[in-house]
Amino acid sequence: MRSDLVLSTLLDNDYTPEQTLAESLKVSRRTIQNDIKQLNELDSGFIIEKYKSGYRLSITDSALFQQYFESLQFDVVDSQEMRLDKIGFLLLVYPDYITIQFLANELCSSSSQIKKDLKKLEQLFKEQGLVLERKAHYGIRVKASLAEKIAWLLQHASYRGFITEYITDSQQSQISGLLSDWFQSCAYIPDIAEIHIAEQELALLLCMEMVAGSLGLEELDSVLDKDLETIKHLFSKDKRQFLENSLSIRTRQQQDTRSLSLKKRIGEYFQTFDTVHQTECSSDDEFLNVVCLHIAALIERSRKGIVSVNPYASHISKNYPVIYNAALKFSRWLEEVYQITITSDEIAYLATHMLVPYQKSRQKRLEQQYRIGVICSSGGGIAQLVHLKLRRIFPNAMIQTFSLLEKQAIQQFQPDLVFSITDIDCALPCPVIHLDEIQENLDDMSMASYIDSFQGSRSRSMEDLFLEWLSPTFFTIRGKEEYREILADLASQLEVDNQQIGYVRSLLEREDYLSTIYAHGVAIPHPMEMRGKENIISVCLLPRGVQTEGIHPKIIFMVSLKEGEVEKHQIISQVLSKLMEKPLGIEALLKTENYQEFRYQLKHILEGK
Repeated sequence: MRSDLVLSTLLDNDYTPEQTLAESLKVSRRTIQNDIKQLNELDSGFIIEKYKSGYRLSITDSALFQQYFESLQFDVVDSQEMRLDKIGFLLLVYPDYITIQFLANELCSSSSQIKKDLKKLEQLFKEQGLVLERKAHYGIRVKASLAEKIAWLLQHASYRGFITEYITDSQQSQISGLLSDWFQSCAYIPDIAEIHIAEQELALLLCMEMVAGSLGLEELDSVLDKDLETIKHLFSKDKRQFLENSLSIRTRQQQDTRSLSLKKRIGEYFQTFDTVHQTECSSDDEFLNVVCLHIAALIERSRKGIVSVNPYASHISKNYPVIYNAALKFSRWLEEVYQITITSDEIAYLATHMLVPYQKSRQKRLEQQYRIGVICSSGGGIAQLVHLKLRRIFPNAMIQTFSLLEKQAIQQFQPDLVFSITDIDCALPCPVIHLDEIQENLDDMSMASYIDSFQGSRSRSMEDLFLEWLSPTFFTIRGKEEYREILADLASQLEVDNQQIGYVRSLLEREDYLSTIYAHGVAIPHPMEMRGKENIISVCLLPRGVQTEGIHPKIIFMVSLKEGEVEKHQIISQVLSKLMEKPLGIEALLKTENYQEFRYQLKHILEGK
């Protein structure tokens, strides 16, 4: 692993000093010398020679070297991070205490370095509720249940990467095929994400057996050619019980016995949701049946410590913030009623179910008999194309096309909504939306949000509407501070100035469920409920970075909206999603030094200039 990084570094440079390698990989010079010696003993078409200027890689057989280099599996990341991940992985999959010397041998590192790494890892584990337990003459281990260990491994992709050191890719494919066959025999077949989690759980259980030395490669090959029941007998009672619980819950074989009571309770809960969001969830039997089935399984998963990982959680949070917030509040209600804990991944699954009736309600609104005007230079080609697209979204609308010169005809038409290729200089008592805003991404949900958001606004585009909510009063540039402190400070200002009591608490609580830091460091923090006096976006530039884990935020767009105007949140998400696609634009914004410069630059970026 480390030697792979040494080889990669030498390949990229003519000469590399020994001290440079030691410092970059955070190991001793003696360790580097041992790595070089091991690499030279491989006889794989290269030799590493030492000169005054440093080590130099000489390729003696190009074909043989190419074959060897392509076989390597490494990520060129900080080696200390890789070492911490490997130590964490071993502690979680090893059945008993591990000595520091064992870890040092496994990672080809020194005991003193392992001790330093363990201090960092202990703090990381502690923050996530795991405890490192030390015992004299025995070593160190993670004090946690099997379910807690597997949950950690599933939630950290960097840890799961080490599975291939014990179970080959072909064996993992066999595991997938074996489970796929088993799921096909069940009355209820879970979705692909759930099946993938079950595959990872089984692979981790097998990995634990291999690390413990109770299962070898040949024996694993043999059992993978058989069936799931044969594999179960490899495990101890607790591992076998964990696997059986996980599979039964994912196939809905265990359900809440109070199904009628559950459906009634959920129906009553969604009556309030329907009033706020103008939906029909509480009377939609199909929706209630699907949600009840999902929640029954969710309750079982939570009570038995079964983890459900949703790879689309961040995507749903970013693109459907209104529904994700609604799902979050729904999950809090479920937690209180059923005394369970619901993860952010589970919340995202609930949000996907809630999106269906939400979308239905938006489509129903679009089926009203709107009068829509489409204005282009001549009223011809482009206008007719947009006419066809709008007909799909507004099936019952009266849609008429106009040229830019037909001002009187447009006014006489008395439209409810106008789409125009450019600004028009005649007054119209309805929203006017630029064609550029919709021609590439014309969809029902966005259109419903546009109609709601443009009412009462003089803005002619989604970007202009977004810029309306910015203000020099709510613009700051901060130094390298702790991210949560910055959020609390910005939220405190909004709580006071926008008269929303509890804004700070609500925003930080929402952030605890799932981070709102998205692609290229664009952060969109917001509270779980919007009750502001005005619609405001507070902007904070972080050109020098912040202290936080995971993705480092670069620009904060903190959202505070009026009560009853949460649809505008959808507009904000769409505008900022466009910004996320322009990393160079984000870097340009970070270099601005005041609000006027920032706003000017942002407007040009959003307009594609």
